[in-house]
Amino acid sequence: LQYSETIRSASGNDLLQIRACDVVRVRRALIIEIQEYALPARSPSDSVAPTQSAEKIGLTARALGYLLDDLATYFERDRPFLRPDLNLQDVANATGYSRNQISFALNQGLQTTFYAFIHRARIDYLMRHYQTLPAQGMAQVCKAGGFRSMSTFYAAFRAVTGRRPKDYFNGQLK
Repeated sequence: LQYSETIRSASGNDLLQIRACDVVRVRRALIIEIQEYALPARSPSDSVAPTQSAEKIGLTARALGYLLDDLATYFERDRPFLRPDLNLQDVANATGYSRNQISFALNQGLQTTFYAFIHRARIDYLMRHYQTLPAQGMAQVCKAGGFRSMSTFYAAFRAVTGRRPKDYFNGQLK
C-alpha cells in the first residue's frame, strides 16, 4: 500500500508531506505483520538525507505526523512560547513525546531547529495580536512575545519576516 500524507496544523497550514508505504503480511486470511516505511517528501533540490533513523526513536510516518500535529495544537492552544524560559524538555513533558522525537520531527520533518520553531511561533503571535497587546514600544512588544532580549527579538523578527520590527510596527505603537 503506497500513499502520501499531508500533515496540517490546526490553522490549516501545511506542516509536512510524507510519502510512505505499508507492507502487510497475510497468512491464512489473517494479517500477521504490518511494516510502515516512510520519508518526508522533499523537493528534488533538497539533497539532505535524514541523519537519524526514525525507527530508533519510535517514529513511523504516521507517528511523525501525529507528533507535528500535536505540537502545533499545543502551541496554538496553550501558547507555551510566550514563556521566556521555555525549553525542549518543557515541551516534551507537556506533550508526552521525548526530546529526541520532538527534535527529530522538527529537524527532519520541518527542516528547522527547536529554537527557530519557537521564535517563529513568537513572531507569528506578535504579528497576529499586536493590536491587542498592551505595548507602548518595542521593548514591551519583545517582552509580550516571550523574548528575553531585544537582540534575539530583532534577529528572529528579521529571520522570519525579512524586515525590521520597527518597519512592520511603524505607526502601530505609541
